[in-house]
Amino acid sequence: MNREKTCETIRIEALDTLFFRDGRPFTKGEETWAWGMFPPVPSVLYGALRSVYFSGDIGKLPMANERNDPTGKLELTGSYISIENLSYFPLPLDCVQFKDAQKDEEDRVFVLDLFENNDGINSCPNGWILKYSGDRPVAAVEGGLISKIELFRYLKTGQGPLTISRLSEHLKSEAKIGNALSRATRRAEDEMLYRVGMFRPKGLNLMVKFRGLEIPERGLMKLGGEGKAAFYERVENEDFSADIEISDNRFKLYFAAPAIFKKGWLPSWIDVDENGSFKGNYKGVRVRLLAAAVGKPLYVGGFDIKAKRPKPMFRSVPAGSVYYFRLEEGSISRVIDIFHNKTVSDYYQAQGFGWAFIGRM
Repeated sequence: MNREKTCETIRIEALDTLFFRDGRPFTKGEETWAWGMFPPVPSVLYGALRSVYFSGDIGKLPMANERNDPTGKLELTGSYISIENLSYFPLPLDCVQFKDAQKDEEDRVFVLDLFENNDGINSCPNGWILKYSGDRPVAAVEGGLISKIELFRYLKTGQGPLTISRLSEHLKSEAKIGNALSRATRRAEDEMLYRVGMFRPKGLNLMVKFRGLEIPERGLMKLGGEGKAAFYERVENEDFSADIEISDNRFKLYFAAPAIFKKGWLPSWIDVDENGSFKGNYKGVRVRLLAAAVGKPLYVGGFDIKAKRPKPMFRSVPAGSVYYFRLEEGSISRVIDIFHNKTVSDYYQAQGFGWAFIGRM
């Protein structure tokens, strides 16, 4: 079996607290609080896998990022969360909860409906709008998770209500306080106190799907800021194939991982025509964007250890974002082939950005 072409899945279990920086700047002595995020962006997991490889053959480290880089064929094909052996994903952002939810309603969410926009009030002037059709006030959900079972029910039916979990229930926040050291004396410097927001997972593991890299089936890895220890092991691949019936040539695209587009929230292959319609061509399929439920931008950067300089900073569309399309030319089977369980991103596709699933409206 050629493991370079076969998709594999590993489960990563933290052995300590974890810290994953978000894109906000942090300079010791200027800011006192380093903000964290969870789960990490796919590039963090991509880098961790490369580090596992090079730690097993340190003599090849000078080849990193060169033409003969032995990790150059690595592709992340998906990343998600496992809680008590059940798979979880970011809650789709077209789901809302009641503002006045009672205790027995706190874990239920409802899917927004797509309507023609007749009043002209819309931040995206393309003739359609997402809103809740019921008579109770609703609000966005912070830190919502949805099981694989509920996610695929959402994708197959396009309807709710859905049962959710909360990320906060499976993470314990722990603040680490430190003082920066002088590079010259290696002693604590004045006015250089800082705090870092760490996370301790509670029964929560990270799952990573990848191909193009041979690593041991289990072992230790460094993960996130400060290179905290984690244990990984190979597990059985999950089935994410589509069994979804699309009607009226309309479908939604749900992003299970952040996506980076050249036009900000808008994919590069979508253009605004003279009529104000958002139309585009992706791999031979012509579509029209009707609406989108997009969260606040997530800043993606990092540090190039070899070049010893920061990587370019990008604004990404956060995981959970949902785009509503109408098929203008092509077949639904082709739509599923090019979008479902694929990485759809203008940048860093190989690093796992833009992992997407097809859904029914």
